[in-house]
Amino acid sequence: MTERSPRTWYSWAPVVIATAAALLMLVPGLGDHGIWSEAELPVLDRARAALGASLSDLERNPWLPDLLRTRSYATLEGAVGLRLPHALAAVALVAMTGAAARMRGATFGQALLASGFALAFPMTLVAGRTALGNPVGEALAVGTVLAGLGALGAPSRARAVLWAGISAGLWSLSIAAAGLAVGGVIPLGALAAASLPSDRSIIPGSAPGSAPRSAPRSAPGSAPHSIVSSGSRSIPWIALSLWALLLATIATTVILSLDQQDGYIPLLGDSKDLLLVDKPENRRFAAGLEDLGYGLFPWAPLVIAGALLGRNDRLPALWLGVGVAVTGGWGLVYGPGPVPVTVPAALCALAAVRWILHPDTDRVGRRLTLAVVVLGMLVIGKDATASPARVAVPIFDFEREHSFPSEPLAATEHLGRIGAIALWALLLAGVLAPPGGRPHRLDRVLARLSADRRHALALGLVGAAPLWGATRYARTLVPQTCDLLSPRQLLEHHAALAQSGALPAQLGNHRVRDTGLLQYGPGDVVMLSSRRELTHYLSADEPRVAIIRDRDLPAIHQDHRQKGWPLYVLDDRHMHLRLVANRLPQGERDLNPIPAVVFDEPPPLAHPTQLQFENYIEIIGWEITDPVIRGRDATIQLAIRVLRPLPGGSKLNARLSKGRSSRLNSEPHELTDGIYPPNLWREGDFIRHAFTFKAPTLEIQPGEHELIVGLRRSERKNFEISVPEGPTGEYGVRVRGKKRSFATIGTVTVW
Repeated sequence: MTERSPRTWYSWAPVVIATAAALLMLVPGLGDHGIWSEAELPVLDRARAALGASLSDLERNPWLPDLLRTRSYATLEGAVGLRLPHALAAVALVAMTGAAARMRGATFGQALLASGFALAFPMTLVAGRTALGNPVGEALAVGTVLAGLGALGAPSRARAVLWAGISAGLWSLSIAAAGLAVGGVIPLGALAAASLPSDRSIIPGSAPGSAPRSAPRSAPGSAPHSIVSSGSRSIPWIALSLWALLLATIATTVILSLDQQDGYIPLLGDSKDLLLVDKPENRRFAAGLEDLGYGLFPWAPLVIAGALLGRNDRLPALWLGVGVAVTGGWGLVYGPGPVPVTVPAALCALAAVRWILHPDTDRVGRRLTLAVVVLGMLVIGKDATASPARVAVPIFDFEREHSFPSEPLAATEHLGRIGAIALWALLLAGVLAPPGGRPHRLDRVLARLSADRRHALALGLVGAAPLWGATRYARTLVPQTCDLLSPRQLLEHHAALAQSGALPAQLGNHRVRDTGLLQYGPGDVVMLSSRRELTHYLSADEPRVAIIRDRDLPAIHQDHRQKGWPLYVLDDRHMHLRLVANRLPQGERDLNPIPAVVFDEPPPLAHPTQLQFENYIEIIGWEITDPVIRGRDATIQLAIRVLRPLPGGSKLNARLSKGRSSRLNSEPHELTDGIYPPNLWREGDFIRHAFTFKAPTLEIQPGEHELIVGLRRSERKNFEISVPEGPTGEYGVRVRGKKRSFATIGTVTVW
């Protein structure tokens, strides 16, 4: 019977499928979200300057990505033209991951899984949907490595020379796109590691996905031999040339870096971070490992496990190590940047899954590995909850967490679901894996499924998790982050109202320095430098509209409220900016949150009370979700009569307590959740303070809890209770402690 040629379309079908999936995930809708002012506009400015715009104070950047973005922007314009080169480079990374997996012996499903991992990494998705990062340089570096592997495993000198020439050309472009260290040292280091001697040899003339004729049949679901393996039988002169070139590149990089002053060196593709030069203690080498973990969320523990457990193929682990070491060391002087290890990280993750699902893997070892990986994923998931900015957008350095729109994005919820689905997918895949020893009861139940079906089902479960996570990132987290940090939606809303005649085309600008106004804003802008100028502008009889900062809204609202002038918030879809007007056009809704907080009459709440803190405020009523159920959200509401403005920074403590053994919501929080700062309160105002918290599931006890209230002046000092004057007062109020800082105003049932 004639053997079918292994060089068929089927061998590369996973690459085609992965490429199509990445294109559908990344390219459609590139222009639907606004250009991120702080992060993407500097990139746009360089493109516009290259096309002839008169701009200054431009940031330096490697020339090749700028050239591609400029040509794309000149052809397509807008956000699509700016981002398209990044999207295509990210697609290329996904495709090359599948190709690398097939070259190294992965089956059809395993190659698709490797591509899925590459697509699901946040650093790939963010770079592919924005103009952030440098996926162009990373794709060229990966192409250098793959072509170099072709040279190392070529069956003849002629093919070796051909592949080496292609690799050298791509390496030159990689340096032009990412600099000598990241674009030059990393791919050379990976190729030098691949040329190391090994007791494994390649199969001359083998093709992707094919097994050698004399090799025994592999176990179900296992991968065949690879076309090019780590330490393959390479032509000696190529290996020697690689090591010599690597050493020369490292030496050149070090010499240029030592001689570099404050300027920009094109060959290095970067300029030194002056803050780190003055204060190197601000960044540690371990920060590179943190960047890697966040950039691979939630799969970083699986990647590390694969780097340690990969069978017969050490190249992905060595490639990953070289990439992390170079970028980590580079970041100590040049500041943080993306870690260009998408392909080796995906191959390491695949190696871990292959090890877990291999029939020869011992059950105890599999369980131990899964336990370690799951614990690592839980740790990273907790980090994502505490620092969502570093995980949601790992290739952009936010100044602080509060500058990231975590709450309007519901980032912690999205990241938590992504991590949980990945975790459960791995656990279920471990359950479906072959016994690896003495069968367990569950194995007897699963024995009805063939080994091939169990393996395919496990791969499908693991593959669905990164695909779901990639969809969340590409269609929700990244676009909404850009929209929340771009004035596009606010200005387009104003333009639509102006076009309909509901509002004038002129726009007042009160202290908004967002450069996105030049990109999306109207030509007729009135600069209003003071609050007095703004209130005078909006107090006109004719319709007026302005854009302001959210932190200015409470003071402006206070001025308009005192003088009886109308003020409406028409759009609040930016994290820091608001579109306000003195008219509410038909069909529009007032989005100002302050009228729901401050009143002229006491807000009606379920329980009256009487508790005064010095001569500042008086709590006259309270209400709470009753009963409070563990594991669910609960809301505390307090009605406050203002006697005089509170000092800035004052916070309220409203906790539920059952002795010392059970406490809920023990930390102080902002009054009115920061909507209407207490230093703006005026005598005679009535304030409704509402705060929502989640009742712990296990850490508290059921039963009656006291509602205890206190008012904090500073970190070390509280306001003293002046009413009641004694230990007890009206409505069952009881003052607690000699310092008279807290009082019980009621009881609540907790289930």
